Amino acid sequence: MIRSDLVKIFFRSLLISSSLNYRRMQNLGFAYALLPLVKHGDGNPKTTGAFLLRHLQLFNTHPYLSASILGSVARVEDSGELDDRGGVAVQIKNAMMGPYAALGDAFFWGGMRPCAAIAAVAVALGGYSWAPLLFLALYTPFHLWIRGRGFFEGYRLGPEGFRFVQGLNLPGLNPLVRWFSVACLSVLVAWWMKTAMPAPWSVAPDPLIAPVILAIVLMFVWAIKRGISRVLLLYTMAAVFFLVSICYGAE
Repeated sequence: MIRSDLVKIFFRSLLISSSLNYRRMQNLGFAYALLPLVKHGDGNPKTTGAFLLRHLQLFNTHPYLSASILGSVARVEDSGELDDRGGVAVQIKNAMMGPYAALGDAFFWGGMRPCAAIAAVAVALGGYSWAPLLFLALYTPFHLWIRGRGFFEGYRLGPEGFRFVQGLNLPGLNPLVRWFSVACLSVLVAWWMKTAMPAPWSVAPDPLIAPVILAIVLMFVWAIKRGISRVLLLYTMAAVFFLVSICYGAE
């Protein structure tokens, strides 16, 4: 396959969720991305029909990691060395889509996106109108790099394309990103409460406010890990802040 066709498949992969449906999820986007492969086939309508049929089956994974699967499948489908190209391609899809969905959801939705959002909110509270641009600058380049590199590494490695995602060690990076987010959030909350609600914190020296808020956040993390209900913690904090507002509102 020529490189221009690979580039076409990659750019089409960015649209994989645009035709998301409840029956077969991302299958239309997956098949659409692979359409440039059709012109490299033997021209037999039956072969083309079988190709489209197997890639219109159920497919659902994290959109950012789907490009890696597409790259591996494209390599297998384009290879003339495999006797059962269709069977191997389907096996790759079925084997990778579940683990990639779990990895991507935990890292990007649960780690990277909240971290970038916290940074953008901090800038927005400072009165800067370019806060949304900061969010995009922090979040977008990384996931585009993973999509692009994942696709071309997947095509280069074929059935072994999972090694690129494996090498990223997303499960190992995710706790670091989340803890960094918690630390930034505690500092942000402390700053906001000091500036917007100075009365309750006027009794504490400024250097102690951020550590106190961080300790409270970490206490909640510990409570959640111990199995305490998040709903109970939410209503408990709501009650505490309600009482604080009454006490200091009366003054």
